[in-house]
Amino acid sequence: MNRVLFLCLFVLFSQFMLAQSSEIPSATDCYFIKNGLVVIKPGQNPSKSSIVIRNGLITEVGANITPPYDAKIINVDSMYVYPGFIDPLSHTGLKEPEKEDKSKEDKPKSPGVATFTQAGITPQVLASQMINCKDKSINSMMESGFGISHTVPKGYILPGQGSIISLKESNSNENLILRKDISMVGELKTKRGVFPSTLIGAMSRLREINKNTDIYLKNIAAYKANPVGMERPAHVSEYEAFGGVTNKSKPLFFVADKPKEIHRAVTLQKDLGFDIILSDVKLITPLIDIIKPNTPILLSLKLPKEIKDEDKVDSKDSLDTKKKVQTEEYIRLTAKKKESYDLYLSQAKILAEKNILFSFSYMDISTSDILKSIRRLIAAGLPENNALEALTTSPAKILNISAIAGTIEKGKLGNLVITDKPLFDEKSKIKYVIVEGQVTELKKSDSSKTNKNDDKKVGDLSGTWRYEVEVEGGTQYGNMFFEKDGSSYTIGVESDETPSEVDQGYDISVDRSNISFKLDIENEGIKMTVKLDLNFTSNTNFEGTAEIEGMGSFKISGVRRLIPD
Repeated sequence: MNRVLFLCLFVLFSQFMLAQSSEIPSATDCYFIKNGLVVIKPGQNPSKSSIVIRNGLITEVGANITPPYDAKIINVDSMYVYPGFIDPLSHTGLKEPEKEDKSKEDKPKSPGVATFTQAGITPQVLASQMINCKDKSINSMMESGFGISHTVPKGYILPGQGSIISLKESNSNENLILRKDISMVGELKTKRGVFPSTLIGAMSRLREINKNTDIYLKNIAAYKANPVGMERPAHVSEYEAFGGVTNKSKPLFFVADKPKEIHRAVTLQKDLGFDIILSDVKLITPLIDIIKPNTPILLSLKLPKEIKDEDKVDSKDSLDTKKKVQTEEYIRLTAKKKESYDLYLSQAKILAEKNILFSFSYMDISTSDILKSIRRLIAAGLPENNALEALTTSPAKILNISAIAGTIEKGKLGNLVITDKPLFDEKSKIKYVIVEGQVTELKKSDSSKTNKNDDKKVGDLSGTWRYEVEVEGGTQYGNMFFEKDGSSYTIGVESDETPSEVDQGYDISVDRSNISFKLDIENEGIKMTVKLDLNFTSNTNFEGTAEIEGMGSFKISGVRRLIPD
């Protein structure tokens, strides 16, 4: 943003910031989480304790702690407190690549002479350079209880290197990164019409890359040791990047969802000596015995649809022969389908029984389905302690971040999930998520307390709305522009003080007659976020609040402009 949205707010803000840094201010850097039923780590029973978080870190955990004088107290009496969840593999926070015009360089001259990039072999691509701190997936994962994600690029064969990011709110992409470029992601998915276009071809290409990388690194090392009389080796970014896998300084997260792909991934591991994490696995049990010991497994949470109890089939002797055969065939098919379904849902239980390190991957599942899927696995026999491990301590081990996350202990990141009931209870709801000391309270609308206007959705709100916001020293005016796109909206805001400069809203949420969104505002290089919560009492009026963290909340109201300018 180049200008101020609400100028009077910034007058107040400038006074507030006289003795402060240029960072976004918070109301406090210290929180006292009071009297929660705290689960320190999986396997421990909840115990009534309090937690102090200062400057993003846990500083105290115990039953008889005195709140620090400067702490903001959050009373969570009778609520359950868990370590923040850890996502070991997803595309969270990555901006979509810009679409470019197709050129001759994008396509190989012939399928057999594709470049690395044309074939989807881009190990030099870095997730750390693709992170967008305003991407909606960050907030979505955070509200599902996650404080940390291992995010990797999308692509083919070798899409690139992954980074570990914090799911806190920030105006800086760089500030989200906890560990930069710590892994490689690979798979046997290939581009059509470009070599290698088959699974066998992809395996062959990976063997070739591994061999050439080994030669390349040896030549580089020899040149550094004694360059006299040697031609300087040409730099190959693909081999340079893949060197982390060949020398085992970076694990290879190998996406292999089907048994055939898993078998080939395991074959590559044995032949080439990679350290791999089998990832986004959908069916693993038939191959458990061939997997190398200590190989972590990330199970996909995209489970098959639930099989509902069918009406009993009439199998009385009075059925004619043809109908009876059809009935028997139907029963056999139904039984086979149920057997396959049970096998999918029992995998997590089997891995837990065999003490195989496993967690979950979140590459192709909606955040609203994550806990639902885990509860289905628990119903199929997965112990709750193992399910909590798969959300916390297991991914911390896999990502090598156990020193900073996974349990609620002094010195670790202040990442917590607070629920009103035990986490895996069907009726449990997340009330708070804390990420590095940033507290988010998840407020769910209570239909019993809403007024009559809230009982049904308002109509299409597209058009121009005239707003006014009450601030100390006067009232500010401007326009909001709503444009409907399916069930969602795009929103622009224009202040009367800066006409023709429209600021775009993001994180837009629509719930019946309520619309909430955020705006980034800037003054003299200092950035802040305004959170707007609007309640539309009709198709022509709204009331609500505009809130700036650390500054308070201001009343805002608006009227629809029905007559064009």
